[in-house]
Amino acid sequence: MSRICLALVLAGFCAASPLEASAAPKRPKRSHRPPKVAGKPRPAPLDPATVNDPGLTAPVGPGSSGAAVLRAQVLLARAHFSCGEIDARYGSNLNKAIAAFQRSRSLPVTGSVDEATWKALGADPSPVLVEGA
Repeated sequence: MSRICLALVLAGFCAASPLEASAAPKRPKRSHRPPKVAGKPRPAPLDPATVNDPGLTAPVGPGSSGAAVLRAQVLLARAHFSCGEIDARYGSNLNKAIAAFQRSRSLPVTGSVDEATWKALGADPSPVLVEGA
Protein backbone atom coordinates (compact mmCIF):
# COMPACT_ATOMS: atom_id res chain seq x y z
CA MET A 1 0.00 0.00 0.00
CA SER A 2 1.37 3.39 -0.88
CA ARG A 3 1.97 6.09 1.68
CA ILE A 4 -0.91 8.24 0.37
CA CYS A 5 -3.39 5.35 0.44
CA LEU A 6 -2.24 4.35 3.94
CA ALA A 7 -2.62 7.95 5.14
CA LEU A 8 -6.16 8.12 3.73
CA VAL A 9 -7.14 4.87 5.42
CA LEU A 10 -5.70 6.01 8.74
CA ALA A 11 -7.51 9.35 8.42
CA GLY A 12 -10.82 7.56 7.89
CA PHE A 13 -11.22 8.32 4.18
CA CYS A 14 -11.72 4.79 3.02
CA ALA A 15 -14.23 4.24 0.25
CA ALA A 16 -17.62 3.00 1.33
CA SER A 17 -19.42 0.33 -0.60
CA PRO A 18 -22.09 1.62 -3.01
CA LEU A 19 -24.79 0.19 -0.75
CA GLU A 20 -23.50 2.08 2.30
CA ALA A 21 -22.99 5.29 0.34
CA SER A 22 -26.57 5.36 -0.95
CA ALA A 23 -28.18 4.74 2.43
CA ALA A 24 -28.90 8.13 3.92
CA PRO A 25 -29.29 8.33 7.67
CA LYS A 26 -32.95 8.24 8.69
CA ARG A 27 -34.28 11.22 10.61
CA PRO A 28 -36.83 10.62 13.32
CA LYS A 29 -40.42 11.50 12.44
CA ARG A 30 -41.63 14.77 13.86
CA SER A 31 -44.93 14.93 15.60
CA HIS A 32 -47.08 18.04 15.36
CA ARG A 33 -48.72 17.18 18.65
CA PRO A 34 -47.49 18.82 21.80
CA PRO A 35 -45.56 16.48 24.08
CA LYS A 36 -47.55 14.74 26.77
CA VAL A 37 -46.94 16.27 30.16
CA ALA A 38 -47.10 13.92 33.12
CA GLY A 39 -49.68 14.92 35.68
CA LYS A 40 -51.47 17.39 33.40
CA PRO A 41 -55.23 16.78 33.57
CA ARG A 42 -57.08 16.09 30.34
CA PRO A 43 -59.89 18.50 29.45
CA ALA A 44 -63.39 17.32 30.30
CA PRO A 45 -65.39 15.92 27.38
CA LEU A 46 -67.73 18.44 25.78
CA ASP A 47 -71.46 17.91 26.23
CA PRO A 48 -73.29 18.12 22.85
CA ALA A 49 -76.36 19.65 24.54
CA THR A 50 -74.21 22.51 25.85
CA VAL A 51 -72.53 23.09 22.46
CA ASN A 52 -75.94 23.05 20.71
CA ASP A 53 -77.48 25.55 23.13
CA PRO A 54 -78.21 28.76 21.16
CA GLY A 55 -78.02 30.63 24.47
CA LEU A 56 -74.32 29.77 24.74
CA THR A 57 -72.87 33.17 23.99
CA ALA A 58 -69.86 33.35 26.29
CA PRO A 59 -67.14 35.62 24.92
CA VAL A 60 -64.53 33.76 22.87
CA GLY A 61 -61.06 35.28 22.71
CA PRO A 62 -57.39 34.60 23.45
CA GLY A 63 -56.98 31.86 26.04
CA SER A 64 -60.53 30.52 25.56
CA SER A 65 -61.33 26.85 25.18
CA GLY A 66 -64.36 24.63 25.56
CA ALA A 67 -67.95 24.48 24.36
CA ALA A 68 -68.32 28.14 23.31
CA VAL A 69 -65.13 27.97 21.24
CA LEU A 70 -66.26 24.74 19.58
CA ARG A 71 -69.64 26.30 18.80
CA ALA A 72 -67.97 29.37 17.28
CA GLN A 73 -65.57 27.24 15.20
CA VAL A 74 -68.39 25.15 13.71
CA LEU A 75 -70.64 28.15 13.01
CA LEU A 76 -67.76 30.03 11.38
CA ALA A 77 -66.96 27.00 9.20
CA ARG A 78 -70.62 26.78 8.14
CA ALA A 79 -70.48 30.47 7.19
CA HIS A 80 -67.43 29.66 5.01
CA PHE A 81 -64.87 31.18 7.42
CA SER A 82 -62.96 28.06 8.43
CA CYS A 83 -60.35 28.27 11.16
CA GLY A 84 -58.82 24.95 10.13
CA GLU A 85 -58.81 22.29 12.82
CA ILE A 86 -61.94 22.35 14.97
CA ASP A 87 -60.45 21.62 18.37
CA ALA A 88 -62.38 23.80 20.86
CA ARG A 89 -59.31 25.99 21.45
CA TYR A 90 -58.75 29.61 20.52
CA GLY A 91 -55.69 30.05 18.32
CA SER A 92 -54.30 32.36 15.66
CA ASN A 93 -56.33 30.76 12.84
CA LEU A 94 -59.55 31.21 14.80
CA ASN A 95 -58.60 34.83 15.45
CA LYS A 96 -58.16 35.39 11.69
CA ALA A 97 -61.44 33.60 10.84
CA ILE A 98 -63.37 35.68 13.38
CA ALA A 99 -61.83 38.93 12.10
CA ALA A 100 -62.64 38.04 8.48
CA PHE A 101 -66.23 37.14 9.43
CA GLN A 102 -66.60 40.41 11.35
CA ARG A 103 -65.27 42.43 8.37
CA SER A 104 -67.69 40.67 6.01
CA ARG A 105 -70.64 41.55 8.27
CA SER A 106 -69.50 45.16 8.92
CA LEU A 107 -69.01 44.41 12.61
CA PRO A 108 -66.24 45.91 14.76
CA VAL A 109 -63.16 43.80 13.98
CA THR A 110 -61.90 42.51 17.31
CA GLY A 111 -60.86 38.93 16.53
CA SER A 112 -63.02 37.82 19.46
CA VAL A 113 -66.58 36.53 19.43
CA ASP A 114 -68.60 39.15 21.28
CA GLU A 115 -72.36 39.65 21.55
CA ALA A 116 -72.74 41.19 18.06
CA THR A 117 -70.67 38.42 16.47
CA TRP A 118 -72.70 35.72 18.26
CA LYS A 119 -75.87 37.33 16.95
CA ALA A 120 -74.54 37.24 13.37
CA LEU A 121 -73.35 33.64 13.78
CA GLY A 122 -76.72 32.65 15.29
CA ALA A 123 -78.46 33.17 11.97
CA ASP A 124 -77.99 29.40 11.41
CA PRO A 125 -80.63 27.74 13.67
CA SER A 126 -79.59 24.11 13.03
CA PRO A 127 -77.79 22.16 15.79
CA VAL A 128 -74.02 22.52 15.83
CA LEU A 129 -73.38 18.89 16.73
CA VAL A 130 -75.48 15.99 15.50
CA GLU A 131 -75.21 12.26 16.18
CA GLY A 132 -73.85 10.12 13.35
CA ALA A 133 -76.06 7.54 11.73
